[in-house]
Amino acid sequence: MNKNFDLNVASMPREKLIKYGKRNVSNVELLQIIISSGNGHMNGVEIAEGLLNTVDGRIEQLLKYEVQDLLKIKGFGKAKSCILIAAFELSKRARFSSTPTMKIQSSMDAFQLMYSKLADLKSEEFWIVCLNRNAHVIDTIRMFVGGLTATIVDVRLLFHKLINNLSASFLVVHNHPSGNLNPSKSDRAITKKIMRASIIFDIPLLDHLIIADNTYFSFSDNQILK
Repeated sequence: MNKNFDLNVASMPREKLIKYGKRNVSNVELLQIIISSGNGHMNGVEIAEGLLNTVDGRIEQLLKYEVQDLLKIKGFGKAKSCILIAAFELSKRARFSSTPTMKIQSSMDAFQLMYSKLADLKSEEFWIVCLNRNAHVIDTIRMFVGGLTATIVDVRLLFHKLINNLSASFLVVHNHPSGNLNPSKSDRAITKKIMRASIIFDIPLLDHLIIADNTYFSFSDNQILK
């Protein structure tokens, strides 16, 4: 950080951002810029600091927040909450954006494709990624919502979607809101069930990803896709 900051500029986050660049602005100052102003009871700095305190300074946790979560924090009304959530969501989408013609060559490719869809959700979702013969993405489809069990994951419906999309191969992806990456017994059972069906329909299952927090578990990478 530049040690020769103009003290007047350093006390004004917008001016500091303009003069010294984004790398020289703290998390509190960035939040203060987005929040813009205080209210009759708290100034912008106090609101920003209060928000960071709710997540113990772990700004990545703010990506999980919805407008309703911010409304419970002192200093936040509907306008400030909406602006902040919009900024976080745009940041997440920009980081993990992808094109429909993206080619899946590794588990990391699949993670980057699906992260923005599954990260920070409060309930489990089960998706399929349909691929053509060159491993390019044809479509991503949310199949099921809720705790995963063999009865909820309807394999017939899953393969109906794959066939309709003329899929040559596919991946399945779901999230663990708890943050635990380890596959459960249900996860393993579902994977085996889908694997057996994939052999019958001759549409290979390439991987099953579990996404939790900012990382993932790959059945293929861990050689348990059987």
